[in-house]
Amino acid sequence: MNKKAQHDIIRKLKVLNYAETIGNVSKTCRYFGICRETFYTWRRAYQAQGEEALIDSRPCPENHKLRILKAIEEKIVHLRTTYHFGPDMIVWHLHRYHNIKVSRNGCYQVLLRNKLNRLPENIKKRSRNKFKRYEKRVPGHHVQVDVKFLFFKDKKGNRIKKFQYTAIDDCTRIRALKTYSGQLN
Repeated sequence: MNKKAQHDIIRKLKVLNYAETIGNVSKTCRYFGICRETFYTWRRAYQAQGEEALIDSRPCPENHKLRILKAIEEKIVHLRTTYHFGPDMIVWHLHRYHNIKVSRNGCYQVLLRNKLNRLPENIKKRSRNKFKRYEKRVPGHHVQVDVKFLFFKDKKGNRIKKFQYTAIDDCTRIRALKTYSGQLN
């Protein structure tokens, strides 16, 4: 019997003995923070089988049906150890190149089971591709034009609307700026 099993037995016996000395199950359950159904389950088990029945047992089978297959698990571990991919990248890689659908959480659980959820500290982060500016080779070949609406007030308080046209050459980055009034003459 391990320490955890002994701790479970001692804790549950303490609850059962306290209820016996007080004589009130509701107060005991409130004091220990458990529900009465749990208390009665423990008491029935203790009366039927003794202290061995008070040991916590796993509620689910050890080998779950929905667990990821060993072959897929080996691929996940291989991708993590050789390429240092994260769960998102592993899921994407398996779907794209191997046509295997695995959830992100399932992939992460595989990494946890194999103690690979943390990358080594000596691995540097990949640098992202730097922003590449759109440009043309010949000046004047391609010009970007932008229009902005400007609102001013004159001395009388009336609202005046003007348009600001900005043209930028994609080769030389020369900017031309002109403001027009709202009325065309």
